[in-house]
This record gives sequence, structure tokens and C-alpha cells, in this order.
Amino acid sequence: MIDTHVHLLDPWRYPYPSGSKGYAPGPDEAGSLDDLIRVMDRHGVDHAVLVAASVYGPDNQSMLDAYASFSDRFRIIAGIDIHDLAAIDALASTPGIVGIRLNLTDDRAQSDATQLAKFLNAALASGLCVTIQASPMAAQHALRDAGEGPVILDHLGRPDLEGGMDTLSDIAKRPNTWLKLSGGFRIAGSNWPDESDLTRRVVGMFPSERLIWGSDWPFINTSDDRPAYAQCLAWASTLSTADFANNARNLFWGSP
Repeated sequence: MIDTHVHLLDPWRYPYPSGSKGYAPGPDEAGSLDDLIRVMDRHGVDHAVLVAASVYGPDNQSMLDAYASFSDRFRIIAGIDIHDLAAIDALASTPGIVGIRLNLTDDRAQSDATQLAKFLNAALASGLCVTIQASPMAAQHALRDAGEGPVILDHLGRPDLEGGMDTLSDIAKRPNTWLKLSGGFRIAGSNWPDESDLTRRVVGMFPSERLIWGSDWPFINTSDDRPAYAQCLAWASTLSTADFANNARNLFWGSP
């Protein structure tokens, strides 16, 4: 299995920058590289995609260090400042980095429409994929003038936020747009980990070859009990029979 959505949160070795955007995890929500390796090995997960946490902003050092130690197991979705277009080429040429992340729910400064359009097109033209954490309405707005290239919607496209299912249905029609089955516990609430009509409908909007799975480990900023990793694995299999691992391998590692 390939987990396409994990975060490294290690404030002792990699302190959180002052004035960072979004949610600042508490000490009990940390997840170091050693912790992650243990979780992956325990659950038979061979590879993972390290996704930039908004608290670190454009600082990707923890993920780059992890890749340097385990280049066979990891790929990186990097953080970036959308006003720093020059950083795109640098990231695209950095070993291990396969994409960049826009977190429009945590960092409102990234929602400048004109700059966002320039940034998206430059990133896609460089060969990087773009992952988006946003409401369906914000994602649709961001993609309106986007060129070709892979775009991944984090956390089921957040159908619980502004725009909802109708907007997601429109976004799903864009070629090369992928849905990440992650963060289901954030959307399902008390129904977790049971599948729901909402999640089934979202997943059904996308062809099976454009579905990937991510755990969202180490499960920060939850109002309810944090899920178990095994629950996240089992949950995805109830929603689709897609070959998540092969899809992720083709997207992030290239076809075998």
C-alpha cells in the first residue's frame, strides 16, 4: 500500500516558524520520522507521500531530510509561497519533490486570484502536480484558468464546505483531476468510520484510476477521538475497489 497523505510534525527537531499560518499542533499531536516509519512498518505500508503541513509554511527541510534517509520510500508534496514563482523551478529540480500544496483553508494569503492563476500554471508547466486543500468553491475558482497537468483534491474535495457536491461534480469533469480519499474522519463526524451516502457519491464522481488513498497521519486538529491508522486503511476499501497503490505509484513514482 502507498499512503499519499502523511505529515511530519517534529517541533523539537524542526521548530515551527513564528507567525506560521493555520493550525499549530500541540506537543501531543507531533509525528516524527521515526514515529512514521514505525506506523508504516506495522501496517504493511511500503511507501508514503510526505505532504507539507501549513504550520511549516514553505519550510520543507523535515521532509527533505526524511527523503535523504529513505529515498526509496518517500516522495514530497512541498510547501511554497505562491508569490515566489522563482521557487517553482527550484522545487521541480529537487530530488524527491513531485508536487506542491495549496492550503486555501488555512492560509488565506494564497487566495489572491491573479497570482494564484500564474502560480498554478507555472507549477503544472514545470511538471509538478498540485494538491489543493480548499472548499469546492475555492478550488473551482483556483482551477478556472489552470492549464493541463495533475491536480489532486485533498480530503475528498471537502464536500462539507462552500460549494458542496454540485461544485465538486463540475471539478471532477476536468481531465487529470484526482480525488484523495483522506481525512474522512473530518467529514463523517460521529458516523466515522462507516461509509456515508455523501462519501460514496463523491468517490463515484471520479474514475477509479484517479483515486488515491491517504491516512492524514498523525491525525491533528480533531474535535473527536483521533482515528486509528488501521481504521483509515479499512475505510478506503469500503468506498472503492480501486487499486489505490498502483494509482499512486503511477502518479508519484511514474509507471513501473
